[in-house]
Amino acid sequence: MRVCIGRSASVKLGDIGIEPAILQCMKRVAADVSPSEDRPLRLRLPRAATKGRALSEHWDFGAPAKTIDAALFALRGGSEDEATRARLRRAAVARLALDHFELAARLPTCVMALFPEHFGRLAKFLTEGPIGRYADRFYVKDVRYALGVTVPCGAMQMDLKSRIGPKLILRDALSTGSLRAALAYAVSGGLGCWGNNHIDLRAMKEFNLAGWTQSFVRMSEVLAANPEIRGIAGVSWFYDPVLARISPSLAHLHEIPMRHGAFLVKMTTTEDDIRNATIRSQMRRELYDKGEYQPARYLLAWPRAALLAWAKGTAPAPRRRDRFRQAARFVITAARNS
Repeated sequence: MRVCIGRSASVKLGDIGIEPAILQCMKRVAADVSPSEDRPLRLRLPRAATKGRALSEHWDFGAPAKTIDAALFALRGGSEDEATRARLRRAAVARLALDHFELAARLPTCVMALFPEHFGRLAKFLTEGPIGRYADRFYVKDVRYALGVTVPCGAMQMDLKSRIGPKLILRDALSTGSLRAALAYAVSGGLGCWGNNHIDLRAMKEFNLAGWTQSFVRMSEVLAANPEIRGIAGVSWFYDPVLARISPSLAHLHEIPMRHGAFLVKMTTTEDDIRNATIRSQMRRELYDKGEYQPARYLLAWPRAALLAWAKGTAPAPRRRDRFRQAARFVITAARNS
């Protein structure tokens, strides 16, 4: 039986197996403010948390973090130095996690089981990460983690409420001359709520074929528990079909979903995409420098029915003790298909 926890109950960090030591660590970070900083933070953060949660499905992934920043720094006139800004951001993230964490969807036990390690890693980063700065690329994710709108799924994280705008689909149809993505989008009820997957560079130990497969198995269980979610989508340079030739070890990231009902939409490539595609691979960097590889950014969307069919396969629903063996079969199947 799939056990789900979520919107029907008020769930706090202490209710999902977070160790007392981690909660105490969060409390110490939350208290690292002066009396003059504490009062406006206590007064403004609850409203900012509510607004940030409401904006979590906006196309701007950083919208919740921008809302929290507005609450932190609106009255300070931008006069704080980088170290002060980082300290207040850390205090805000800790307070959001302790006081404003609220799951945005029902979650299966396989995802709930990841929260202790997930928040343990966050607490460690808040206390042991670069103290004098808080990089935006991490802060925007941590605000979402603390609010409960983005949850761990192993190799990838999942935003529980996202959207695929019809303008993206129309633009793709006009630029490619193909209606494949548009038809798949329409059939899947594309205007509704989608889950969104992405990676966190601080949590990459499972980013391999086995971990990627298990991550999507977990996300399929989130979909099974939340019928309103239309499917899973993600935007990245590593969904580029060209990588099957340049970096075969990454080919499964788009090939397996595409073989099982997913569709691709080409997006505008940014400088961040180019940097991310070349910074960890000397070969890709050299090909890019020689003009033989141009990173491209794609949206990959895996509609609900197709993803659930892939995850389930033809086997009957497993009993709890059989889940590990079924996950292993998924990995073997994915490896053969890649």
